Amino acid sequence: MIVFLNTIVVFLGLHSSADSTAVQDSIRAHEVVVIADPWQASGRGAIQSLVSFTRQQLQTLAPSQARDVLSLVPGVFVRDYGGAGTLQTVSFRGGSSSQALVLIDGARLSSAQNGSADISMIPMRFVSSVEATRGGSSARYGANALSGVVDLRLRLPKDDATRFSAMGGSFDQWALSAGTTKHIGKQAIGLDVEHMGSMGSFPFIADQFGSTYEVNRQNNDVRSTRLMLRAEQPSAYSATVLVRSLDRGVPGAVVQGSITQARARMRDADAIGHFSAVVSSSPQTSQWEWVGSLRYLDQSFSDPDATIVGTQGIDVRYIQRDVTQGLVGDYDSVLEVADGLVSLQGRFDVSYADIRGRSLQGADDLIHRASAATTLHADYAGSGIDAVRVRSAVRTEYFTDIGLIVSPLLGVHLPLSNMFSMRALWSYNVRPPSFNELYYLNYGTSDLLPERSSTSEMALHMQPTEWLDADVTAYYMSTRDLIVSVPVSPVITSARNVGSAHTYGIEFVARAAAFDQKLRLQYSYAFMQARDATGRRYLDGTYLPYAPPEVLSALIMWTDTQWYTSATVSYTSFRYHSTGNVYASLLHPYTLVGLQGGVRVRTNRSDIDVRVQCENLLDASYVVVRGFPMPGRTVRLVVAMELGQ
Repeated sequence: MIVFLNTIVVFLGLHSSADSTAVQDSIRAHEVVVIADPWQASGRGAIQSLVSFTRQQLQTLAPSQARDVLSLVPGVFVRDYGGAGTLQTVSFRGGSSSQALVLIDGARLSSAQNGSADISMIPMRFVSSVEATRGGSSARYGANALSGVVDLRLRLPKDDATRFSAMGGSFDQWALSAGTTKHIGKQAIGLDVEHMGSMGSFPFIADQFGSTYEVNRQNNDVRSTRLMLRAEQPSAYSATVLVRSLDRGVPGAVVQGSITQARARMRDADAIGHFSAVVSSSPQTSQWEWVGSLRYLDQSFSDPDATIVGTQGIDVRYIQRDVTQGLVGDYDSVLEVADGLVSLQGRFDVSYADIRGRSLQGADDLIHRASAATTLHADYAGSGIDAVRVRSAVRTEYFTDIGLIVSPLLGVHLPLSNMFSMRALWSYNVRPPSFNELYYLNYGTSDLLPERSSTSEMALHMQPTEWLDADVTAYYMSTRDLIVSVPVSPVITSARNVGSAHTYGIEFVARAAAFDQKLRLQYSYAFMQARDATGRRYLDGTYLPYAPPEVLSALIMWTDTQWYTSATVSYTSFRYHSTGNVYASLLHPYTLVGLQGGVRVRTNRSDIDVRVQCENLLDASYVVVRGFPMPGRTVRLVVAMELGQ
């Protein structure tokens, strides 16, 4: 808390003569919407805790990976397994990565196989905006949205243009990309392709039986090709295809006496499709939209050194397929209730997922899951700009292998004055067990129950001046039937519903803008206590693994017509990598500093953008996950060109 108190005093002492950022309220035909500066996305009028980054902000930040953006969201912890191209997963408020839902343009990226998503492979070049919703949202997004949701939105540029870019940097990182956009009447068609790679080798200090050595990270290389094809017409339809080919080493943990998985490889062929189309629209009745997504993942993993399973090691292949279809209805017949308006939205979804692989129980058998869900939202807005707003929602899902799941939500926004407003939210959320937890050979348990949690939160929004606004959110989450790994023999663990947890904390976000929005500042701090609540001796009351009690981030960003620069600072406190909180499992705090700057040169037909990026500016030596060292100072040069048509 000392870190929080000191830095907040400094931040609130800022002074500026910024122009005001107006907050406008509008009631559309089918829903109540508060339109605000996206920099203030979780501010006045919001019911849920939301942080949003727009296309303009992403262009200035120029994140090389989704991690660079999500690390700025309070309460978010990204587990990074060491360098470019390695596994990265996201968690909210001390939850697991499988309790956080990741979407691309509304389509699920979170895998039915393991319940989580590898955000390191998200093509940030294609992303137009990023929205991070903190807290339970199963009533809106469905299963797995237990602690938070990340939604990365895709959108084509407004103008016809052809784009090229090249990047080179430390540890043999490189990337080449090209894209083009063409508008034909109201329709737009775009194609974008990116090829990137890294040798992934970097020096780190290893402690081997009390002695330290400097060695290079092994088997950490990556090659990836990603392609996006998109067609869209506003208010009519959109269709997107994302294709990825990946080949990377899978370096294991650095442990006493050896470095595991020195020759392990993973190869992916991944395709995601997403589409939406308005099928019926009438100002007297409602608008109906057909939405759908599909995914095909062909994944292979090999490790010739894993002789514990046989003399030939591991060589397995998984084929995963996901299909979702939905019909969304926005009811335009708004009801007048108690000097206010009630608007309704309904949705019906069906989905199917399956997987085939030799390491699943019932070898070579197709394991599948089908589901059907209905969702109903009801929003009430009182008359006037500063009126009370109430949102209620309930989602009912039926899974063929789990049964019926019901997820309700109730939230309210209450204005207190011109400077202050409050919001409160309660939700009940569910995460079904993944295919691995149910069926993985020698680990899965077929009769697992879904994880369930109840989340309550209250927030105070403050806007003491026209150039500064802030949010303070307090929350409490109780989770039961947590799925944890339980030892059943000296070498085998099994998934069981034996875990429970209580999590509570405070999140603070402050934002400022000055000089006609050219200067932007953000400070966020999260204090969290994620504790075991199973009642087991020596475990009850201890911290959950990889749940840091404090996470802090700060961002300063300057953008004008030619020059731009940004600096970031993030701090992650201590955490434990295993249950019980013994000293041997303690991981030390770390602080990271990033800096970048660039210049844009514009002519009548072309734009040239040159930037220099530096991560881990202070060359800190640290680990995010036990046994997986992180690279030191990383410098990249990026050159991009856009040619108008």
